[in-house]
Amino acid sequence: MKSPKVITFIFWSILSSGIFAQERLDYETIARIKEEGFQNSKVLETLSYISDVYGPRLSGTPDFLEAAEWAKKKLQAIGLENVRFDSYEAGLRGWAIESYSVEMVEPRYMSIIALPSAWTAGTEGEITGVPLLVDYTDLDALKKLSGQLRGKI
Repeated sequence: MKSPKVITFIFWSILSSGIFAQERLDYETIARIKEEGFQNSKVLETLSYISDVYGPRLSGTPDFLEAAEWAKKKLQAIGLENVRFDSYEAGLRGWAIESYSVEMVEPRYMSIIALPSAWTAGTEGEITGVPLLVDYTDLDALKKLSGQLRGKI
């Protein structure tokens, strides 16, 4: 006769195999999910709009608000309800680049590749001046230039 421990082990093994049986796969549902992902996906189109059309954008700028409106409309179009904007901090400055150019006009004309820093104040039109190369990473060198920068660029 087999030991009671072996019989108990076999009994629990048989019983537990039924408890942990896997659910049958629904291949039709899996096929529908795959078709939706591969044939009807809008991921690349959405990514293109977010990165190419609306990005990059700074908080509080007209571009940011335009991107937020676009996202809200997209979410509503796919059937989400109660899509809304959370409150935004009052008094937050906005900033946008309307136009800019940096050009050297003497001794020869040259267009200079440059970008304005975010939230830089406008110049109210064209400015001219003598160019000056400054190591802005050296605070002591900047302090030595104090009072000498008027008319310089």
